[in-house]
Amino acid sequence: MKLRKVVANHDFSLDDLVESILNDVDLENYAKELASKAQEGNNVKERAVEETKEEAAEEAGDDAEDEEEAAEEADDEAENKY
Repeated sequence: MKLRKVVANHDFSLDDLVESILNDVDLENYAKELASKAQEGNNVKERAVEETKEEAAEEAGDDAEDEEEAAEEADDEAENKY
């Protein structure tokens, strides 16, 4: 749609515009650049997933430690009563 608006304001066709762009762009390098950006995006997503897993594991560990401490305190209190 955007290209059609540009072409409508000038004296050339959409095909002329596309042909001009394709002649000026090294498609092989452009494809490599896009692939690199896509890979970077995937790496960012993978790191985010790993960080989320690590945070969840840490929280689970903290919860287990809290429960263990509470159990130890309860045992200590029970021993102190006798």
